[in-house]
Amino acid sequence: MKSAPRFIRKRALLAALLATSAAASADPGAAGGMMGPSGSGTVYFEEDFSDNNAGWTLDAEWQIGPAVASPSPGACGNGDPGTDNSPSADNGVAGVVIGGNASTAVHPYYYLTSPPTDLSQAAGAVWLSFYRWLNSDYTPFMQNTVEVWDGSTWVTVWSSGSAPGVQDAAWGAHAYDVSAHVNAAFRVRIGHRVDSSGAFTCSSWNVDDLTLGDFPVPVELTSFEIE
Repeated sequence: MKSAPRFIRKRALLAALLATSAAASADPGAAGGMMGPSGSGTVYFEEDFSDNNAGWTLDAEWQIGPAVASPSPGACGNGDPGTDNSPSADNGVAGVVIGGNASTAVHPYYYLTSPPTDLSQAAGAVWLSFYRWLNSDYTPFMQNTVEVWDGSTWVTVWSSGSAPGVQDAAWGAHAYDVSAHVNAAFRVRIGHRVDSSGAFTCSSWNVDDLTLGDFPVPVELTSFEIE
């Protein structure tokens, strides 16, 4: 069973934010400001990774299970977190080798892929939001991507780039406006690949609390990245 109480708290927080959005700060430079969502609070899909009842497809190295702390692998930032992002007790995440490190052998993209969600009737903006703890080498050694299915092809909405790589030391929220890509079988996939030998050993992806809705996840702007 999913952890319903957390989603109830999320919707309660959203309702409070909607009620006070006129007074909320929308200035990304305002420390501690809160995002005042412009949508109605509709959630089309949400996942806390307490289990895989939703039917995510996991390529090599991807797992769904309890968060497990791992030590820093050295030159590649930080290890995996010991706890998930959620306030509930499930402690579930989706991650690459949870509690360990990604392979450094050259390989194509390995993906975590969502089940389809019908967004054909979605009115207005649709946001993909999730919390991320990612540590990765930079291109051309490692690359990471977030992609969505637009009904005919996969569209990249974010990818990692050149040095210094990605070195998350805490859970951080990220949101992407995917309104242009909605369809009756919308999907999300998150991937990583090793493009060249000589890559550093890295803990790679940890993902939690993924949402598709008409608002970005309401969190403090100082820790929120909208793309």
